[in-house]
Amino acid sequence: MRWKPTYRTGRQAGFTLIEMMVVVLIISLAAALSIPAYSRVLRTSRRAALVADARELYSALMRYHADRGSFPTEDTPPEKRFDNQTLSPLSTGGYFNNVTGFTSKLMYDRLLIYVAPDVGARDSQFLTIFRSKVDPSILVFVAHTNILLTADGKWLDGVYLTSGGHLVPADAGD
Repeated sequence: MRWKPTYRTGRQAGFTLIEMMVVVLIISLAAALSIPAYSRVLRTSRRAALVADARELYSALMRYHADRGSFPTEDTPPEKRFDNQTLSPLSTGGYFNNVTGFTSKLMYDRLLIYVAPDVGARDSQFLTIFRSKVDPSILVFVAHTNILLTADGKWLDGVYLTSGGHLVPADAGD
């Protein structure tokens, strides 16, 4: 049998280099447009989770106050002192069970500030402040106090975020 060269007479199946480059370009553009949107959604969901945990902390502190008549103290004696990392006595008293999950979301794995000032009565108010580990620009206030007032002159009572240098209720930022 004799060998004969074959010649292409019609279009052969497959893609040309130009077609492949166009497909890669389209996929690259789609990825470039979707990554910022994904990042924004991820940041928003992390903030919402942190605010939900802050609301649970607020509820735990209010339940503690309802049972004991005061908020946990931030000063001596050590066994009754509020711990910014373990959230004791809230965690040991069964008021706040998800301490590790909550503190793992915080910068330095702890609350930055907790105070229970003696205004009106011993440990009758509280203020706690913390930052998100994944977005340190988020400063969260959980409070029941008249030491700091809202822009309209009301007590801080609930969960607040800083936005543009102003303190706003967490619901306003959602």
